[in-house]
Amino acid sequence: MPEIVTPEPTHIVLKPNEPFAIQRKDETFVVTGERVERLAAMTNFDSDEGLARFEQILAKMGVDKKLREMGAVEGDTVRIGPFEFTYS
Repeated sequence: MPEIVTPEPTHIVLKPNEPFAIQRKDETFVVTGERVERLAAMTNFDSDEGLARFEQILAKMGVDKKLREMGAVEGDTVRIGPFEFTYS
């Protein structure tokens, strides 16, 4: 009779979203974090598609939600790395 081997259970470890931090400095919201800063550095802001992708990823990461929670309104300045944006 063949021996029955029971495999070890697979453990799936879910990583939390990449961390980011937002600080308010005067009238500017400064977003820091390795992933958001790398994303900004790699984005072609002259391209509508690039800008749309950038905004979608920030929303998925929760950056947009956190900015709103911190009181960001349309027209405020948001800085990620050396890049500044008008919040909309």
